Amino acid sequence: MTTKYRHYKGGDYELVYEARMEADHSPVIVYRAANGTIWCRPRSVFFEMVGHLE
Repeated sequence: MTTKYRHYKGGDYELVYEARMEADHSPVIVYRAANGTIWCRPRSVFFEMVGHLE
């Protein structure tokens, strides 16, 4: 089962992996944009709550 997310500013993303940074073993999320580009972001940033945009 694929986990998909929609960014609050638009754009659809598919969670690919949960991984760890080599330097400090901090958790990161590896995800794929709808255009196929692969990105990596700290887990805490990927799942942070954002305020509603008016």
